[in-house]
Amino acid sequence: MKSAEQFLASIALRVSSTPSPSISEPNDRLPSSDLPLEIEQAASDRGWHVFPVLAQSRFASIKRAGVGYPTSDLIQLRHWAAEFPGCNWGLATGPESRVIALEVDAGIGRPSLRFLCGDEWDWRNTLQFRAGQTRYILFHYPEKRLRRLGVEFQGLRVHAGTPILMPPSVIGGGIRLAFCNPGACIEKAPEWLMASLANAKDAQMTETTHYPARRDVFAA
Repeated sequence: MKSAEQFLASIALRVSSTPSPSISEPNDRLPSSDLPLEIEQAASDRGWHVFPVLAQSRFASIKRAGVGYPTSDLIQLRHWAAEFPGCNWGLATGPESRVIALEVDAGIGRPSLRFLCGDEWDWRNTLQFRAGQTRYILFHYPEKRLRRLGVEFQGLRVHAGTPILMPPSVIGGGIRLAFCNPGACIEKAPEWLMASLANAKDAQMTETTHYPARRDVFAA
């Protein structure tokens, strides 16, 4: 297992050491009309609810750029993949997919993460993916409403009801989102994170996104 120092350093350095493919390069995963393997596995193996996103910016409104209602139905997802070839994909965090995501900005979030976890690193084997210099660390949904992290934890954000882009989406500059440890299990949210979310006195409740009505696969 990596040391704590190596793990924190990898958040900033791992991406820079591996060049990201450009948007203009050929898509070598699957034909553009097919459902990407990452999305098929997310829906069929993990039960995640996902949806197409017609934007290539991590900072764009994923809800407004999204299509339809998040689902794990492979028939609907394959229909969308054929209708919107090469689109990005959003993950509905929170109760729908039974997952929350801790977003860590490598530039300013590492000190906050170290302080928050108190040098407890048993959670590092949980599933993670990266988007440029940002790491998303995934945990099981804890079955209760959560508060946002306080403003003192700069560079950290918890998604427990808001959609996020997921692999293999591509964002500005040709940066492709990628899993850091494909096939890893999703672990229970650590106590230090749950305590911080429960005790954030001045923080608002985490956001919950209300999606448009479900669009049937055969809808016009």
